[in-house]
Parts: sequence; C-alpha cells; structure tokens
Amino acid sequence: MSSIPWLSWNNLKVPPPPEEIKGLVSRLKVKAETIPAPLLALSAFAVGSITAAAGNRVYTRYFRRFRNGDWITPNVFAKKRWIKGVVTK
Repeated sequence: MSSIPWLSWNNLKVPPPPEEIKGLVSRLKVKAETIPAPLLALSAFAVGSITAAAGNRVYTRYFRRFRNGDWITPNVFAKKRWIKGVVTK
C-alpha cells in the first residue's frame, strides 16, 4: 500500500504507551494456557447459544414477515407493536 503524503494523519507518529500502562496491561492479561480447555469450550458454547437465542428472539419479534392478513393474530396486537405492510390487491 502506498502512502499518501498530502494526508495530515499519514505522517503522525504514535508515541509508545507509558511504562505504568504497560505494567498494568501485563498484570491484567490472562494467558489462554492457564484456562482449562473444558472451561473454554463451555464458555464458547454458552456465548454461541446466547447469541443464537437472542438473534432468534429479535428476528421473531421485529423482522418476521407475515404471509398474508390471515397470519396476523390478536397476539400480534397484544404486544403493542405496529405493523407495516403493502396492499397488493
């Protein structure tokens, strides 16, 4: 990638972080080797499951498409949500 000399931020030099911050970051880091493999697998499974369940909930609540007017039930209106649609006939 070629550099563009006329951009002002292209030639900026970022100073290294102070030593206090380097020490703090090194103390806070958790090494992956210290966490047991079953715990990593369980946490990955839990995060994936929660993400899938939340995505499904958001889809069914806000983005689900109704096939026609017969599919709109009183439960839809009980949730106090609005319905946007296009009349085709």
